[in-house]
Amino acid sequence: MDYKKYSIEDFVLDKEFRKWVHTEDEAVNTFWNDWVKKNPGKLSEIQEARRILKNLNFPAYKLTPSEKEDLFEGISGRISGADSSEVKMRYLDVDGYQGKSPRWALRFGVAASLIIGVAWLVMLLVQDSRFGQLAYHTDFGETKEVKLSDGTMVTLNANSKIYIGELGAEGQAREVWLEGEAFFDVTHTQTDQAFIVHANKLDVNVLGTEFNVYARGKKAEVALASGKVRLANTASKQELEMKPGDRVVYESVYQKPVKDSFDPAEVSSWKKNLLIFRRTSLEDISDLLKTNYDIDVFFTGGASSDHYFTGTTPADDIDLLLKTISKSFDLHVERKEKTVIISPNNKK
Repeated sequence: MDYKKYSIEDFVLDKEFRKWVHTEDEAVNTFWNDWVKKNPGKLSEIQEARRILKNLNFPAYKLTPSEKEDLFEGISGRISGADSSEVKMRYLDVDGYQGKSPRWALRFGVAASLIIGVAWLVMLLVQDSRFGQLAYHTDFGETKEVKLSDGTMVTLNANSKIYIGELGAEGQAREVWLEGEAFFDVTHTQTDQAFIVHANKLDVNVLGTEFNVYARGKKAEVALASGKVRLANTASKQELEMKPGDRVVYESVYQKPVKDSFDPAEVSSWKKNLLIFRRTSLEDISDLLKTNYDIDVFFTGGASSDHYFTGTTPADDIDLLLKTISKSFDLHVERKEKTVIISPNNKK
């Protein structure tokens, strides 16, 4: 494949590219990371194609036999004209993406994909209450504070989403679904309603407490500031009790969790517009820049990411962070919009 000639649409439709976006295959990750380093001129197309695919990536849910029957009877009725009632439409926001006019074959393929996608989305809407409820999201480099209807305060970190389930139904647990990172200050109710945060394959069960949840890719992390939390791992079917000051980290929900203590000021520092690092590797910092700010970091010319940085910088001043790293490790750091190149400092 001559990926150098690929457009955004070509990348979106490419099977291996989609595999890179949606899986954790080490060989595929290595190939594409190396390819991007060698072809920085295609970075903007790569980023846009990845964003489109991530926006169109829905979790899979199963319908019961009766729900399937009702769904397809309704669809068949509308197709035959037997059911002329108005069908309410829901709109999926893909951030106003507008691509180039595709070739006729591509246009046909996209149209077919949209038809299948809409049908699948209809099934998702029947099964998953999240899509019928209020959702909040943050952009890269943005944080947002949200007060839920039950009084619970949620602070979303950058590049995060939260879907809100039914919070007021008597006798039922309050439920939210998180993608990214958020700090929760949960309000205790008179009826002792549980509050459950679904993050990847972890269910965080609480009554009233303060805690931070991080869920990106394979990794999941819960840090408890006050109260009591019970973690339920739906992948391993294991449960774990937490007390204030505990932090539980899953590098993968299929692996054994690691429990340790944490500094509350460090874990929730992003709420105060601060980035606090304690012997944090440059590799981990580059991952944070990509996740929270959509900034790609490349190490070239023999520069190593195996340096450990300790310090505090404003969360909204990435240039200051990069300048501090440059001086701390005698590295040449060059930033061009959403790309950072780190190389050895040859100026002696």
